[in-house]
Amino acid sequence: MKHSHRTIAFYARALVALALCALAPVARAGFTTSGTIEGFGQTLSDGVVYMVPEDMSLYAWGGENALSVADGATAVIYIPSNITFKVIGGNASGTTGAGAGILVPSSATLVVTG
Repeated sequence: MKHSHRTIAFYARALVALALCALAPVARAGFTTSGTIEGFGQTLSDGVVYMVPEDMSLYAWGGENALSVADGATAVIYIPSNITFKVIGGNASGTTGAGAGILVPSSATLVVTG
């Protein structure tokens, strides 16, 4: 079954709304902004609950990180039941080190829930 981009956007907004309801304790702790995991190279910002809207695999290349959390940020990734979320950092090559699936600096916090 094919859906238009508008239909998919509607579903994503509805899922984020449901996720935020399920994450009421997190929202009470100051996480009032929602976002969506969009793809490779995204940096997760402070105080945002990021929804994984569908089965998703993010692969980085050449020592890059698939996702990262901003310095000093606390971010939440919400993975609904029956959704698979895979993140793989880029391989090391020559003098370039390997990347992280999700880079979390020592000054940052990442909460993964579902």
